[in-house]
Amino acid sequence: MVLGLEDGRAEATSDLSLPDRLHRFEGELLRDALETHRGDIVAVLEEMRIPRKTLYDKLQRHGLKPADFRR
Repeated sequence: MVLGLEDGRAEATSDLSLPDRLHRFEGELLRDALETHRGDIVAVLEEMRIPRKTLYDKLQRHGLKPADFRR
């Protein structure tokens, strides 16, 4: 396991630079947290332990919208 990625997925990213891998991994973590908490920003903030502004900056960078995860 590399950066929390399954072996098969790690092979697919082996041609990516470290910053690109980290960006992809961060996006997956954010997506997973949004799915787990159904877009509840407060719950995501508690899980991620980052400031609200930082979370919103990261969501924008990854093109993620909390409303898309609300059911």
